[in-house]
Amino acid sequence: MKLLPAILLTAVVGSAPAFEPTPAPTPPAVRAAAAIPAGFVWIEGESATQSDAKRHGWYDSVRTNELSGGAWLSNFNSKQPATASYPFKLDQKGSYHLWLRANPTQAGISYRIDGRDWTSIDTRRAEQKLNIATDGKPDLRFIGWINAGKVALESGSRTLELRMESKNGNHGGIDAIVLSREPFTPNGKLKPGETTGRAEPGKWAFEPAPDPLSPGALLDLRYLNPMPAGKHGFVRLSPDGESFVDGRGEPIRFWAGTTYVAENKAPVEEIARWGNFHAKRGVNMVRFHGNLSGKDGEFAKTDEDQLDTVWRLVAGMKQAGIYTTISPYWGSHTKVPKHWKGPETGGDSLTGMLFFDPTTQAAYKSWLRDLFTRTNPYTGIALKDDPAFAIFQIQNEDSLLFWTEQNIKGAARRMLGKLFGNFLIEKHGSLEAAKSAWGGASMKEDDFAEGVVGLHIIWRLTQPRGKDQARLDDQLEFYARTMHEFNAMVESFIRDELGASQLINAGNWKTADNLTMLDSERWSYTANDVSGVNSYVSSFHQGEGNGYSIRKGHRFVNESALRNFGKLATNIKQPAGQPMIISESLWVPPNRYQAEGPLATAAYQSLTGVDAFYWFTLGRGFDSQFNKWSANTPTQLGVFPAAALIYRNHYLKQGKPVVHERRALENLWQQRSPIISETPGFDPNRDSGDLPKEAPVGKGVDPRAFLVGPVKVSYDADPAKSQIADLTPHIDDAKGIVRGNTGEVELDTQQGIITINAAKAKSVSGFLTEASPFLLGGVHIESSNEYASISVVSLDGADLDTSGHILIQAATTSRPYGFKTKPVKARTKHESFEALEITDLGSNPINLELIQATVTIDNPSLARAWVLDANGYVRDELEIQRKGGAITIPLPDDALYVVLRSK
Repeated sequence: MKLLPAILLTAVVGSAPAFEPTPAPTPPAVRAAAAIPAGFVWIEGESATQSDAKRHGWYDSVRTNELSGGAWLSNFNSKQPATASYPFKLDQKGSYHLWLRANPTQAGISYRIDGRDWTSIDTRRAEQKLNIATDGKPDLRFIGWINAGKVALESGSRTLELRMESKNGNHGGIDAIVLSREPFTPNGKLKPGETTGRAEPGKWAFEPAPDPLSPGALLDLRYLNPMPAGKHGFVRLSPDGESFVDGRGEPIRFWAGTTYVAENKAPVEEIARWGNFHAKRGVNMVRFHGNLSGKDGEFAKTDEDQLDTVWRLVAGMKQAGIYTTISPYWGSHTKVPKHWKGPETGGDSLTGMLFFDPTTQAAYKSWLRDLFTRTNPYTGIALKDDPAFAIFQIQNEDSLLFWTEQNIKGAARRMLGKLFGNFLIEKHGSLEAAKSAWGGASMKEDDFAEGVVGLHIIWRLTQPRGKDQARLDDQLEFYARTMHEFNAMVESFIRDELGASQLINAGNWKTADNLTMLDSERWSYTANDVSGVNSYVSSFHQGEGNGYSIRKGHRFVNESALRNFGKLATNIKQPAGQPMIISESLWVPPNRYQAEGPLATAAYQSLTGVDAFYWFTLGRGFDSQFNKWSANTPTQLGVFPAAALIYRNHYLKQGKPVVHERRALENLWQQRSPIISETPGFDPNRDSGDLPKEAPVGKGVDPRAFLVGPVKVSYDADPAKSQIADLTPHIDDAKGIVRGNTGEVELDTQQGIITINAAKAKSVSGFLTEASPFLLGGVHIESSNEYASISVVSLDGADLDTSGHILIQAATTSRPYGFKTKPVKARTKHESFEALEITDLGSNPINLELIQATVTIDNPSLARAWVLDANGYVRDELEIQRKGGAITIPLPDDALYVVLRSK
């Protein structure tokens, strides 16, 4: 391989504005308090004094250990609704919040008090929704907290009646009822101040109280967010175009997540509350992922409920200093309306249609006009004028280069073939000239008389091309240019017709063959401001419903990305001159190796200059069970604070680019191999066998380059000018170690350990036991945990050897209490391997492995240490062991956070 000097690459990117970290305030150390709200009444569902509910054996096959008092009142009776009466007594008149812990799934529930009129309860906005079916099947057997609103009540004896009236068998289940004069925050089956303490040997029970979001938390990152979001103006591109700046021109990075907390008419104040919950842990951007397409009536009519959800989300998150990204359309999940006066798609969705169909595009523009220009009733301004709306994502997970292209059939495919014919006439002069250039290659779908040219299904572009080479080249170019032109058209519409200046991201998807087509996909994004990708860190998971659930009987493999670096979502070849966002990602459950995720993400995004990472998804507080697509676990969300501090405060230096590939567009259409691919498992010897003749290398670049520094690509450029730095100083093959070119990040791929060693942040994550202790300059970390993530991070922006305010964060692995598996042999189409089968899903609370670690910091100014609860409030004060100018802190075995101060 020809290795070009790294100095040649220094001009690949310009210089972003300097960044000064924001120091944390130093509030008083307030102890956590689990106060019972004023005027609080808790009623057990099974304690009804009168009820005509009819039980059913199947419906009652639930995990009673997840129910308050170990029981509920249930009904499954197709003949008539069931009612239940609950006498209660109030000491004081007033307005009371009414909450039910009940079954919200396809459920109808009404209430009345003292014989008044019946009031229907909206069950759609249930919080902490939990599958309690003993077999784990996602049917009707759920429980969740439902906010029924406020009721005005007199003091004295009162009677509440509940009526279960679901369409499906009048089913219903009532576990608990709460009345409270103060706002109530649910916490599973627990009353305020209660915990179960249930922990297996060697583990501790993670049972955080609802976060009051009150002053006095020693760990609260809301100070990082100027409030309201957009206070300083619209988010813009940096002078070099490669990153983001705020309205002042100050650099800004986004620790973000997709969220659905605004669904089902959630009020703005509730959305703001969950915004503050996540802002406290480092979040400064959320993503709306929905669909504005009309569900009834005219196709072009905007879904008013979805638009209202966007408005409320922007308004609520804005109050928490959190920007919003809006992704309003997902073609493959948009059903074809019955009255749509467009072509037949050949399927039941609009996959691919947005790129070429005038009817779909006209409807889309109508939705965007409403989205951008109508006044948000919750802020008083249109979204186009609101700087809290930062990034617009044109569409989600759709491409003419993905397998779903094959769903475009019938009249729609013929329309696309007509457009292909127009493209060929413009390129070759005529269809006959195109056919001649193809060596006579033809298809039965060709109808040259009508100007229609047949299109091979996308599968054909993943196979040896043979005699169809030239024709397939033209088809790939046509698809890529069609998407590029569409993206440019949308930007022109938004800028020129709607008058909006938000940054625009074209999309985030992959292709049927990322090795040979991903650069064509990414080139189509360069019509807009921002490039993006959705990339999950996942491992084998098999079983019915595994795409959306985790159940008893499912099989899975625990796999760390630190031992299989190709799985890291941050391995991205970034288009030069654009910011790069990862708009969906997650260390996907039930994989137990999650605690590495936030720190590895912060490290490699800092090193390579990726500008935003969106966790999928952020919900309402910490999860109490496994959820397939949720980041709200103690080993992901709980590890946000240190990671967000490192990333958002620029505690790590961005590396100099190690690869800058130049790609000619013709080489893209010919599916020539790239010098380097972010495809997991890319083999530089095998997978780059069809490099462009002009490439300055004879084989591909080692994919470990992604762990050394930024990897860039320019399109419509001379391949002979591609540049590659010498990677050998950064890679130790014998030990499996790869070092970033800033000297601050190191990955041991054999042991499975990532190390961060910078002046303001020191961290180790992964399989620590055998490699412990870790000597990171003036910080020593020692751990006997088989797997853990431990970080020491400055809170005041000073170097750790002089800082007077430091966070120590530690997490291990997490599982529900009583979760059990057994070893099994699993199979895919190509291989068999060892896996685990879930034999018991377990229950509340989440258990974490006990932390077994000590941290020594060489800093004579540090004087006090506090153990914090999961909400950042003081739980205990720790004794500091001092020797000379260094202090040693034996970490508590049952807490995520310790804060150190100089006084």
